[in-house]
Amino acid sequence: MRAWLAVALALWLATGVCAQTADSLGLKEVVVEGARVVSKADGQVIYPTDGQKEASATVYGVLAKVGLQGLRVDEVMHTLTPLDDRGSVEVRLNGIPATAQDLLRVAPADLLRIEYSDLPGVRHGRDVGRVVNLVVRVAVSGYAVGAHLSNAVTAAVGRDNVYVRANRGKGEVGLDYGVAYHRFGDVRREETARYLMPDNTVRTVARRDVDGLRSAVSHSVGLTYSLRPDSTLALQARLRADIGRTPHDDSRRLVAGGSGAVVAQLRQAGRSAAPVADVFLDARLGLRSRLTVSMAAALDDRRSDYFYDEGSPYAYHLHGRSYRFDGEAVLESRFRPFTASLGLLCSQRYDAADYGGDVAASDRSRTSDVYAFAQLKGRLWRIDYVAGLGMSTYYFRRNASSHRFTLLRPKLTVQYPLARRLKLRYDIELSEYMSRMAATGSAAIMVNSMEVDEGNPGLRPYRRVEQSLRLSYDAARLSASLQATYRVNRDCNMERYSRRTDAAGNTVFVKTQANGGDCSMFYATGYCRADIVARRLSLTAGGGLYRFINIGADYRHFYTAFNGSMSVAAYFGKLTLTAAADNGWRFMEGESRGRQGGAVYMTVAYRLGRFSLAAYWQHPFRSTITSASTELMNRFVSKSTTERNGNLGNLLGISVSWTMEKGRKYEAISRQ
Repeated sequence: MRAWLAVALALWLATGVCAQTADSLGLKEVVVEGARVVSKADGQVIYPTDGQKEASATVYGVLAKVGLQGLRVDEVMHTLTPLDDRGSVEVRLNGIPATAQDLLRVAPADLLRIEYSDLPGVRHGRDVGRVVNLVVRVAVSGYAVGAHLSNAVTAAVGRDNVYVRANRGKGEVGLDYGVAYHRFGDVRREETARYLMPDNTVRTVARRDVDGLRSAVSHSVGLTYSLRPDSTLALQARLRADIGRTPHDDSRRLVAGGSGAVVAQLRQAGRSAAPVADVFLDARLGLRSRLTVSMAAALDDRRSDYFYDEGSPYAYHLHGRSYRFDGEAVLESRFRPFTASLGLLCSQRYDAADYGGDVAASDRSRTSDVYAFAQLKGRLWRIDYVAGLGMSTYYFRRNASSHRFTLLRPKLTVQYPLARRLKLRYDIELSEYMSRMAATGSAAIMVNSMEVDEGNPGLRPYRRVEQSLRLSYDAARLSASLQATYRVNRDCNMERYSRRTDAAGNTVFVKTQANGGDCSMFYATGYCRADIVARRLSLTAGGGLYRFINIGADYRHFYTAFNGSMSVAAYFGKLTLTAAADNGWRFMEGESRGRQGGAVYMTVAYRLGRFSLAAYWQHPFRSTITSASTELMNRFVSKSTTERNGNLGNLLGISVSWTMEKGRKYEAISRQ
């Protein structure tokens, strides 16, 4: 409640100041503006204002101010977090897959428009819930140097990036480096578990951290070469390496239950290295066709060590390697009544995992994912449509277990204009999905003295059917929508608990996953973005009711939740005030009911020439935040878990951005 009051107070103060500013300006000129948000059958096209771009140090700041529905944009830590469980966020830059470092090299003034879709078409593969494509102008001469430094002053957490880009002739060379770090000494996990024993008695065990330390640091360095010999051809090659180290993920835990109380020690550490090489080619073939080809090869080497002592010591180490190749080829041809697209996506992956110590397991797996699609996009009378058909073949083999999953994936989206600015859209799609909670390894790992996690190599993707109906209104100063969605997951992978007793009489509860049961969700949402005072004050709000229906082999669980967010931005020339709040994401999957922690962000930014200085206040008036909480409602194990972080409450920080350019000339990107 205090978080929402903080945002309301910021809104009230900004409204008063903006009203006075607007009254004092008087009427100097008449400006005719079109809609800044244009709803299409395949998504939205958002045109940021000059004020939003001038008030932003990076494109993350622009994304935060335009208010992308269903996304939490952290312009300080440079992240895009979906506020639901509809899949990952795919970010592209002029159609090319992009990383956070790629986006930081783009000046906000170079951003032309944002193409945003929360219902991606058949071109995008598995586990992509949203696509954000930034269309920017491209430099053809000169050089640019920049730095973005964001560091907290009340906690050891930050993210710093520097870059340089130089053009010569038709080519451009770019080099960037980034470092991110955190060190938290006030992270606490509390858990109360109730176990149904074989004699029908209930054993209650409470686990509570009394102290701990979490620290991590990651480095990222990238080298990019781009070549544009003419307007019909573009080539980009990139090398990147990400190196991370987690020296501490430790805690001292008080465990009470059973015969008494003990103090358990938990120590975890890890390190990783992941080099990536990718190539992207975009070529125009004649006047109507365009071919895009991309290829990427990646290695990932990870090592981790684990030690836990809850009555008896338990330790193991893991060495994991992953080798992956991804390829994509898309041919797009524009005709007078429609645009046709044909494409092929291919992914090949090899994984190896070797355990040592108290875990004896060695896994070798291969994954092959081939996906072909065809799509038509156009207009028939007054109806805009996108019709596509995909065909996927997914093959997975781990040790001696293997399976193949083939699916025909149709998708249809139609949009009808009810009035000049009022549109009605209907979407239906059949797709394949694999839960991000899926555990396909063969190892059985003890979590504590009572629980064991066991993988299932036989897990397979499942079918998802989703239908949605959206009513949208887009005007110069107001964009709003109402949407109803019904999603059904058939034969999906869900957690299953079993109870086992060994020859010595010790009882453990084994958690695994298996296909079976249905997981459905129905939700109705609303979204609104309004310029309350033109070019001075904007407000974005969204929220909805979500109904979760989980039907397993031996249970039925239902849950209703409200998820919402709100943000406000006020502009006073070179000074910008922003505030945003959301209540996280409340959901239920299988027998687990969870809640991601809510967030409140408040920022004051001032831009002076090449410099931009921002002070941010996150989670105000809260000394400790609840980052996540879950509740398990299994008949064998019922458990409630809460994780709190005292380092992120009342987090104060400073962000400094600096750019320098010389001799820069630009050309706009056209996809026609």
